[in-house]
Amino acid sequence: MERIPNQNSEDTKNFHEISEERKELRKATAELNGRGAIFDKHYKKPLAEANKQAGEFKVVDFGSLKGAKEALKKQKAENEEEVLADRANIDYEQILKVTPEVGEVQGIMENVADLKDFRMRRMFELLSPKTSVSVKERNKLVLKTVKEEIKAEEEKLSKTDPLILRQAELIEYKENLAKSGHICITPNVERDLEAIGDRMLTGKPMFLHGPTGTGKTSLARFATTHFTGKDSEMVFCNPQTKESNVWGKTGIKPAKGGAI
Repeated sequence: MERIPNQNSEDTKNFHEISEERKELRKATAELNGRGAIFDKHYKKPLAEANKQAGEFKVVDFGSLKGAKEALKKQKAENEEEVLADRANIDYEQILKVTPEVGEVQGIMENVADLKDFRMRRMFELLSPKTSVSVKERNKLVLKTVKEEIKAEEEKLSKTDPLILRQAELIEYKENLAKSGHICITPNVERDLEAIGDRMLTGKPMFLHGPTGTGKTSLARFATTHFTGKDSEMVFCNPQTKESNVWGKTGIKPAKGGAI
């Protein structure tokens, strides 16, 4: 294996990908008890090869344990990006060859999404009691600039050829589905997410309602991960659910006076 100076070489192995493949092979092998015609024909050789490749991972090749962890983190991101592209089944090369303008529009759309996420994180800092006064003052100025940047980028989109814009949106929707399985950031969903984010900032409760199967739980889970980077904790309630069941499950304490 090549050392850090040559990490960008095409020959460099992605050890995260190797690890994930080995996990799947081991799982299937365990189901077959590691023997039999199916194991011998389809799993024995690939598993041996995966074990061999995984064995080539050496911390010393990355300079230090910290360097190895950073390299694995980078390889994980690269692998997940490749998996997403494969799952979305989008021929980006052909699309950009025929309509290169789509790539430019995608760049603007991604920039707007990144700016909105950046804005949300700065607003969280503003409301946090742990944030220093100097940081809060800087964030106020930053938020003003971010708002101007978002407006400028959205004006560019408003002047884009509607057909090109629609192509870029459909590609983004397909990427969303490949990533989450069943959530697309359509204009309606984006408005819902912004409303949820606003209430998270102010500490206000949220009530999502609608018929069964319309995506209430999926939206709540997605919003949690999107805004906090952590998985949500679900408390499943029924008419018999008591207040103590919720507090005991989440560790949240009711406000003084018993108000909920």
